[in-house]
Amino acid sequence: MIKDYYQVLRVDRDASPEEIKKAYRSQAKDCHPDANGGDRQKEDRFKEINEAYQVLGDSETKRRYDFLCQSVRAAGTTGPIDIEVELGAFLRTLFEHGLRGLGGGCRGRGFGGRGCGRRF
Repeated sequence: MIKDYYQVLRVDRDASPEEIKKAYRSQAKDCHPDANGGDRQKEDRFKEINEAYQVLGDSETKRRYDFLCQSVRAAGTTGPIDIEVELGAFLRTLFEHGLRGLGGGCRGRGFGGRGCGRRF
């Protein structure tokens, strides 16, 4: 199942970057392992909060995450999602289409002279 990082950070889907950062800092401070004397639940929560902020705190990663979630909802998925299958499809799409504008592969001879017709 895809984690709802907005729910993890307890912010709305339309939260501003500043609101996301504020929520992250507040919760990370409360759950930081150094402040909780080895409380395993707090440590696990801290890791979850960090994971959510890694995605939502970066505008490009957040955009991709939102696109993935929107795509899954649009497909009519109502139950749990097999994250490995969904993530695999997402990454394939990203690498097949999303990275073309970054200057790799299909200009000239591409990756070490192999040309752009090669599939990895």
